[in-house]
Amino acid sequence: MSLPEGSESLQNDIAQLCELWFLNELEGKEELITQTFPYLIIRSLGRGLVSDVKRVWGLRQCLLLMDFDDDSSESLKQLLHQCMIHPTYLKLEEGRRFLSYSFGLNPGLAKEFHKTIKNQIPYCTMNVLSLYGEVYFRAWRVASGAYLKVLEENCIQDLMFAAVHAQRTGTKSMASRLRKVLEYIHQQKKQRGVDEALLRLYQPIIWRAFKVANPMVRANAAALLTDIFPLQNPDAGNEEIDELLQKQFDILKDLLGDAHPTVRATAIHGVCRITGVFWELIPAHIIKMFLTKLVGSCCLLVS
Repeated sequence: MSLPEGSESLQNDIAQLCELWFLNELEGKEELITQTFPYLIIRSLGRGLVSDVKRVWGLRQCLLLMDFDDDSSESLKQLLHQCMIHPTYLKLEEGRRFLSYSFGLNPGLAKEFHKTIKNQIPYCTMNVLSLYGEVYFRAWRVASGAYLKVLEENCIQDLMFAAVHAQRTGTKSMASRLRKVLEYIHQQKKQRGVDEALLRLYQPIIWRAFKVANPMVRANAAALLTDIFPLQNPDAGNEEIDELLQKQFDILKDLLGDAHPTVRATAIHGVCRITGVFWELIPAHIIKMFLTKLVGSCCLLVS
């Protein structure tokens, strides 16, 4: 039954009744909510009100009733894609939680959401990029099985690869934008499992990047190593941890003597930050070596 024009208030009253029906788990809730939920998303996208986004978040579990492999869900999927780039969903905590929750609905859909977000990265403010990082991290933290594999390999690791190989020109280059998205995840290193995941996901990418001929790739990798230092698996044995740490010290030493000034400048910034933050953890002979190389690198930059 269609409603007359100008009946928005009546539509909302009906939607509220259906919400209560679903939340109180009354008989027939599935049939009611599958029609109501798209209306609520459209309402939240159109008006952009906090209250509407909170209503959508409150009914998130109804998405589990949807078959996203069926063609009938296409219009709902398009609405969810719009949510991924809507300012109110990003600025509101319940909105970001909803976006993260949506990543766990269907592995194929998660890949599509990632493409939508990635296409927005060149146009977002740095604050919004950080919020996207939070969305990815929240989704990763609760994922398991096929969903975890997609989030790690097709989403987060894809961002890591792109950050290593992105262009560096401009004050807000693509490389710096991608690093901003990843920064939120990097900052969660103290949470259990994050260090191990960062090592596992960066390992196939970052070591190789330091050996390529393209100096911009080496510079990007140096900037990322600064952000994620130390790459480590806390559950590994002491010998393995020490070997990996020494590998990173050796790489930083080589970067300070790199033939390209951009790489050297990035390495100087990185080594200064790392020694400043981890002063008490770095062996004295390593610090002495860094200081010697820093003086030499600075001389090269001004000569």
